[in-house]
Order: sequence, then C-alpha cells, then structure tokens
Amino acid sequence: MKEDISVVVGTYDETRTGRAERESLARIIERHGFKVERAPIAWPMDLYVYCDGKYVHGTAGEGGCVHLGDGYLIASENMFIDPESHIRADAEAMMRPHYPGRRVHSMPAGYNAAEAGMLESCSIIDHIDMTSLLIPSRGLLLVDQSFYRRNMWYGENPKRRIAEIAEKESLTLEYYNPSSNSSSRYFPMNCLVLPWKKGEEIVFANSNVKPFLRLLNKYDITFAEVDFKYTPQHMLGSIRCCTNVKKRKTEIYRLLRR
Repeated sequence: MKEDISVVVGTYDETRTGRAERESLARIIERHGFKVERAPIAWPMDLYVYCDGKYVHGTAGEGGCVHLGDGYLIASENMFIDPESHIRADAEAMMRPHYPGRRVHSMPAGYNAAEAGMLESCSIIDHIDMTSLLIPSRGLLLVDQSFYRRNMWYGENPKRRIAEIAEKESLTLEYYNPSSNSSSRYFPMNCLVLPWKKGEEIVFANSNVKPFLRLLNKYDITFAEVDFKYTPQHMLGSIRCCTNVKKRKTEIYRLLRR
C-alpha cells in the first residue's frame, strides 16, 4: 500500500517560519520512503477522506473529524449535533452511504485545555484528531486527558462514551495525561499515521512532547520525530492537519478544486 499512495503536504503559510516548518515535514516524510506532493494550501486534511480506494468529500469527508479503523470508523460527535438545539442526527444514516460496510461510532469532541478553568465558555475542538489518536494495526486508541477533563458533555459522560467505542471494537484505550499544558501548545495526538512494514504503521509525531513519545515507545510503535512548533502554536493545527493521503495516480488538483 505504501507504493500506491502519495502524501499531500500543505505548504501554505503567510510566514516564512511556517512555510519552512511545513517543508521540513515534507522532507522527513520523503526520507522515510514516501512520495510527497506539495500543495499550496494550509489544511489538506479538511478537504477529503481517502477510504477504501475512494474519496469522501463534504461534511462526511472532513478528515479531522474521522478516524478510520479496520472495518469501522470513529467520527466526531459534533458532526451530528445541531449547535443550537443540541439535537443529534443519526450518525449511521449520515455516514454509512459514504463509508459502506463500516461500523460507525460517534466520539465526543474535546475542549480547549488552555481554557480548562472556564467550563461554560471554553472552545470546543470539533476535530477528534486533535484530541485522540487511533493506531489501527495495534488496536490502540490514545486520548488526551487534557481535552476531556469536563465531566459531562451534552448531558453525558464523554469518557463513558469513548470507553463504549473501545469495548465494541476491542481497542486498547489509554488516556495520555500530561503534567503541563503542552497539549494545547503542540496537540501531540495530531500525528500522521502511514502504512509501514509487515502490516504495521509509522507515526510522524511532534518531537517537542517527550512524554508522548515515551507513550509511543511503551507500545513499541515505530515513529519519526518532527520538530513542529510554529504551526500548532500560531495556527491551531499540527502534523496531521497539514497532510493527507491520495492515490498516486489521482491528480492533486482534482482534490484541491473541491
């Protein structure tokens, strides 16, 4: 599969520092044997989800809101909740036409850890790839405790909901619990996960969050370190947000025009 895909890296940033950081990310991915295609946009992950050889666009294809597993997907709860009425749409009815044959789970969104003391006015993080990381080959779901300290979410306990997803898909669930506010500065869960060797994956992770790298080591996960400071701190996105994957034969501008 590694030979069939290209990695899209969004190189757009208004600043020289941001552009240099994104170019460095592209080169690290290339050094690990992947074909990289650079695109003059900020967030390729927002444009589509590449799943089972096809592209999903629109609301169901907002990549930051979707984790793809083996036969299932986990989608951000906020994709299905009306922000004013808090009425939930049917997650399966919305997602299944775009992801046929996959079981659908909705995961509570997190909230901005930097505003943890302001529970009534804190910023919701719709994109679950900022607050959690799924490594399918290991059946491992990592969740950043920093973004789920709030006890209730739309009348429910978010950790209970997440535990139910893990149980249904036989996932190992572990909460990452940093001792500082590094999560809201670097968003360590926002890693790029790519196919690697012998059916496993390689994780491109932020080198500035050493406790998180130790957590990856705990599970013997292959990872590559990326020095990513400017983008998470100034643009509120990180490694995965800046990337996506595509078929090699698909012309990149077909995807960017959407």
